[in-house]
Amino acid sequence: WRERMNELGISVSFSTIYHPQSNPVERYNREIGRILRTYCNEQHTKWPNMLGMVEEWMNKMKSEITEETPFETMFKKKPNYQIHKIISFPDQPDTDENIICLVADRIRTKAEKREKKKMSSKRKKYEVGQHILIRNHQLSNAENGEIKKLFNLFNGPYEITKIISQNTLVIRNPITKKEQLTNIAEVRPYYQMNSHHYTKHDQGTSRETYLTMKTTGKYEKLKKAAAEARHKPYRTDEVDYNGLASIRPIKIISPADEAEQKRNKEKHMAIIKWVTEVNAARQQHTTDWNTPADWRMVTEKTVHKYIPFEQKNIQLSDVITYVTERLAQHEKPRNKPASTGEDTPLWYLSRNKLRK
Repeated sequence: WRERMNELGISVSFSTIYHPQSNPVERYNREIGRILRTYCNEQHTKWPNMLGMVEEWMNKMKSEITEETPFETMFKKKPNYQIHKIISFPDQPDTDENIICLVADRIRTKAEKREKKKMSSKRKKYEVGQHILIRNHQLSNAENGEIKKLFNLFNGPYEITKIISQNTLVIRNPITKKEQLTNIAEVRPYYQMNSHHYTKHDQGTSRETYLTMKTTGKYEKLKKAAAEARHKPYRTDEVDYNGLASIRPIKIISPADEAEQKRNKEKHMAIIKWVTEVNAARQQHTTDWNTPADWRMVTEKTVHKYIPFEQKNIQLSDVITYVTERLAQHEKPRNKPASTGEDTPLWYLSRNKLRK
């Protein structure tokens, strides 16, 4: 594998665990998780229904780094947006043929600027009494239908009770009143809003504006209610206005597709019924001769259900005698059918025809 990569001129590098910054694909996966989290936070089981739309959105979303959409980079042409069918926009210049080189240069330039900015950025400062959020490390649970990527990224708010060092804080849970140590990389400032006031902590200073901080005593109850809601199966006919937009897709089934689904369902149920009857027949003792509800309704197709043909010593003459005796218990039919077939009840047949 390595030799093949070298022949193709591909440089292979391995990223360290729990360090997604070294893998560009993880950045793309994080964006997918962000969009799914917006729509599926309260109902994790509906995420597969969103994948088609997420794929289209991300393929037509302009990257801040490359300044191009993945669609343009791949196909060297502008994507077709639905809004263009409604609104006439000015003509855009054709995509440059050297778009791959331009994208590579932009990625390199933006990476250098980002690294330079990161080196010169200052660490956020926190103070005692400030409210913060803590990163949520809740794991996926297949039994409860919970997915890690769809949980909220942070939980809180929690109050800072002590600052141990520049990297370590002591926080207190407002519900349980328990304290714990937390690394500064795991926390974010908390801004609580209501209709009038707001308190913001920035770089160690407290600034009072139109909003004010308020405690959330119902946090644990809300968290429990949200967890219970995630366990309920998703209903595709529910209207959900939460998310990035107030518009959600509705799957429309054509009459032809609906008829096909109905036929497939009927075929599936017929197969299940047949398998059930076969299994029930196999469980019957071979020494027992099953009895139908009415021998007059037994046909050539169904007679095998009432005769143990699997017995080694069974004779055809015994079978004919057995069936004839059962039919003789009833009066002979007054009218005989003009033509007979495998669906004709044996009651209408004479002994010679039955033997044949």
